[in-house]
Amino acid sequence: MTHSIRTHWAKFTMWLADRKHFDHLKHAIDSREPAAFAIASKLTQCAKELCEQPIPAVTDKKMDANSPSRDPHDYVSIGTYWWPNPESSTGLPYIKRDGQLSPDAGLYDRPRWDRAADAIVQLIRAAYLLGDHSYADNAVRRLRRWFLDADTRMNPHLSHAQFIPGRHTGGAPGIIDFALYLPALLDHIKLLMSFSPTAWTPQDNDAMVTWCRQLTVWMTSHPLGIQERQSKNNHGTYYDRFLAVLHLFTGERSAVIDLIRNVPHRIAEQIAPDGSAPLELKRTCSFSYSLMNAQGFLDLACIATQLNEDLWTWSAPNGASIPAAINYLFRFAISNEAWPFEQIEPIDWRIVALTAQRANTIEPDRFPLAKLSHRLPAGFDPSTFAVLAPLHPFGAERTRSLIAPSH
Repeated sequence: MTHSIRTHWAKFTMWLADRKHFDHLKHAIDSREPAAFAIASKLTQCAKELCEQPIPAVTDKKMDANSPSRDPHDYVSIGTYWWPNPESSTGLPYIKRDGQLSPDAGLYDRPRWDRAADAIVQLIRAAYLLGDHSYADNAVRRLRRWFLDADTRMNPHLSHAQFIPGRHTGGAPGIIDFALYLPALLDHIKLLMSFSPTAWTPQDNDAMVTWCRQLTVWMTSHPLGIQERQSKNNHGTYYDRFLAVLHLFTGERSAVIDLIRNVPHRIAEQIAPDGSAPLELKRTCSFSYSLMNAQGFLDLACIATQLNEDLWTWSAPNGASIPAAINYLFRFAISNEAWPFEQIEPIDWRIVALTAQRANTIEPDRFPLAKLSHRLPAGFDPSTFAVLAPLHPFGAERTRSLIAPSH
């Protein structure tokens, strides 16, 4: 019996989110503990608003002359920081303004995908924590429309992600569109399965596994996927994180272990002895990209722990490590110092707190949250924020910008 119970719960283990935290909150809400009332209220409000919104599909987009694909089932997005050329009558070729969202970012599928992923994750959280199957049903309808229904499903490749008008029809950096969000979505499908197996059926799950396997083949064999794997900054980190979760979702445990055992070379390649990420510090949103990269490594460390592998205590001969990368940012956050590098977007310090809280699940009390209090909003509750946090690692401002209604 004991083995059977353990096998059952292993099936529903979450790889990125803290399942124990969800279960603790669910118990508090079910027990009507006063401290959980605010969480339940916010979850209910969010879920009700999402249920009233249209259910998007990749096929909803409008094609135009610049679109690199004529197949509405292909995912298409435009380079995040690429702008029309003001010195050209046609605007071609587009030019890069790092950290500044393109005025055309709302075209095609990116904001639609961001809204879809965010809604699915939030609805599953609300369904599980509030015990409301109607939210689970709505999440499943959204999953089916984007990934499974024949008339609306997305083709499982990213050949036209972040294309740049006048330059190319899709770039390797575009893989980040899905590397940011799809792992969290797959993680929450595990939570959905544990709560509402009649909403998300075995047939649904088998079809989703097939879709993910097809995307995995594309990721590991297409030139754009191979190019992204070779990236030496956050794109390489998030490629590994993305591929690890795809393998976990499709049951390829040995492939995940092989990937995890190759992560130390990324740590040594990307992290300096003081914990900084030199390539991220060159960006116009240097703190945000450094934090995002550290979060990607932290997720890989959490996955490794569940597979009885260890990335957390590994360090390069020069001292580079995942804890060092987080500590480099944490020590600035707990001080009154100004960030000494370029940062053109506001820093969402709540994301720093969330990262520290997650790191503390591996090494308790390594990053004391109390030391961040001067950076956080009054009354900030990390438990509430953990289940309402935006999916984008930059925080709320970037999330709002990306999921704004498309043109």
